[in-house]
Amino acid sequence: MTRLVLCIVGLTFPALFGTSVLRALEFDVDSLVDAPDAAIGDGVCADAGGRCSLRAAFQEANAHPTGIAHGHVPHAITLSAGIHALSIAGADEDASATGDLDLFVSVELLGAGRETTIVDAAQLDRVIDVHAGALLRAEDLAFRNGRVEGPTTGGALRFRFEPGVDSAHRPPHRLVRMTMSNSAAHRGGALSNLQRVVAEDVRFERNEAFGFHVVPDPLNPPAGIESFPEGGAIENGDAGLLVLLASTLAEN
Repeated sequence: MTRLVLCIVGLTFPALFGTSVLRALEFDVDSLVDAPDAAIGDGVCADAGGRCSLRAAFQEANAHPTGIAHGHVPHAITLSAGIHALSIAGADEDASATGDLDLFVSVELLGAGRETTIVDAAQLDRVIDVHAGALLRAEDLAFRNGRVEGPTTGGALRFRFEPGVDSAHRPPHRLVRMTMSNSAAHRGGALSNLQRVVAEDVRFERNEAFGFHVVPDPLNPPAGIESFPEGGAIENGDAGLLVLLASTLAEN
């Protein structure tokens, strides 16, 4: 059974929105150019030109474990105002080298405001793919123009299933003061969730879910496999728990 909890109220929950004090590494993204890290694992976010891109920050963060097994002490990635465009094509890759930004560790992703700090996936892939064992807190920024093709989910942001993890006893992911817009997927045009997520003051705008049709043998085409779209803005799967606080869904 899908669990989607809508709580449009002005309450606060310290247990869900506690402020992190300890941080493992801190990266200040000072480049809007999409470029990989030049020396992954050295603890320094720097592309070949010595600038810190968003992609390089994710690669460097992933090289220093801070997930479930390490107490979720988060790395901090601070984004400057501007459009951080993801321009390196290549979906279905899990090292953040191409396509979306893969997350395997605990990260606080901090922008300067959702109107000014924008991560644009240019319809090459989604923005962030959160893997099992990771923990994300994202605030004061916007994700837009994410798109994934075929039977996959989460056009802008995907929280993957965590086998063997009791989500009721792990901290939730937190999305605060964000906008997710103009993104598309087969299910969950903006967000696909199979974990535990709290979204506070998040705007889901103009996202889309689309169907797809697969013909297995083009030389002898049968009826094929047709799948219908689900969740123009959000797909919350059976394993997911999503709490929306003071959030809006419009034109999805």
